[in-house]
Amino acid sequence: MNGPEASAANPPASGDQGGLATPFPLFYKNPQPVNSQRHARAGVRARQNFSFARDTNAVPLGADELFVALAYYPIVFAGAKPVPVAVLGVGGHKNVFIDDAGQWRANAYVPAYIRRYPFILATGAPDQVYLAIDEAADSFSPDDGQPLFDGDAPSNVARQALEFCRAFQAQVELAQALGEALQEANVLVPRRVDVRRADGTLMSLDGFQVVDEARFEALPDSIFLTWRRRGFLGLIYAHLMSTRRWQTFTASAISP
Repeated sequence: MNGPEASAANPPASGDQGGLATPFPLFYKNPQPVNSQRHARAGVRARQNFSFARDTNAVPLGADELFVALAYYPIVFAGAKPVPVAVLGVGGHKNVFIDDAGQWRANAYVPAYIRRYPFILATGAPDQVYLAIDEAADSFSPDDGQPLFDGDAPSNVARQALEFCRAFQAQVELAQALGEALQEANVLVPRRVDVRRADGTLMSLDGFQVVDEARFEALPDSIFLTWRRRGFLGLIYAHLMSTRRWQTFTASAISP
């Protein structure tokens, strides 16, 4: 998914500029279908850190995550077919919620897109969906860790991973439907944000869209009713409320 081209008119004379990290899916380098022949002895190790997500400044959100993520991250829309994403950094593709040891900032919500890694759903024949794993992930092991199979049967680890990925995908599809509806109603507009750190450094981020509140409020009642029935209104308000979180990136605790 490629991010939309957004205007960067009147950029700051100095500072750090960047756009939202695209394309998705991020992180995955060698995803392979999980099967008992290839992965008879394979397993996953307990995750030690989140270093694999250090070099991205945004990840997609499932619809249900917006209500939690708004307390920690600005939520914007990215992509030619816009979907809600959590912004993790401004001014370059760096996740400021990960410290030098690869640990996520204490008490901050970790998006499901990141928690599901190294697993992902893959598609084959029509209507065929199966579990895959990134064999390039540090947590994957071809011969130890928590096993993916118990004989020929999927282990608890594999079954739970499949259930998690399916649930996340269902919420992603709802989030995609939201983005499609917003785009069709012409209420999404391109934006750029400029934030200044405590040390005076000016940082900018573009390549995303937000809901224009005036256009949103001017929509006919019939659309509001339809969106209420589809569960979109709460998601839109969560997005709008999250715009207060840009101040996250001005905190002196965030270092370059």
